[in-house]
Amino acid sequence: MKPTKCKVFCLDCSRSKMLFETEKKAQTFIKFNGDEIKSQTGYCPTRTYYCVSCCGFHVTSKTDSSVIVSKTDIVLEKYREYKVVHDEKNRLNKEKQRLRKLEKKKLIK
Repeated sequence: MKPTKCKVFCLDCSRSKMLFETEKKAQTFIKFNGDEIKSQTGYCPTRTYYCVSCCGFHVTSKTDSSVIVSKTDIVLEKYREYKVVHDEKNRLNKEKQRLRKLEKKKLIK
C-alpha cells in the first residue's frame, strides 16, 4: 500500500502529490513501492523530479521530462519578459525627460 502521510496539494499541477525532501528518498520510495503501485493502479512511478512550487521532489510515471514544463516556470518566464520590456520603457522615458530638460535649457539661454 502506498503511504499517504507525505501527500501535499501541489499548486503547479493542481492535485495532491507525494512530496519528498530529497531525491534519494523519492528514488527509494520508487524502488520499494513501484511493483505494488503498478499492481494496484497499472502505473508505476519511474523517475523523480524537482518541483519549484513545492520545493521538493515528486515521483511520476511519465518517462519524458522534456515535455513537462512547470506552471511556476512559465509564470516566472513571463514575469522576466515583462520586466525586461518594462525596464526598457522606463529607460526610454528617462532619456526623453533628459532630452526635454536639455531643450528647455537651450531655449532659456
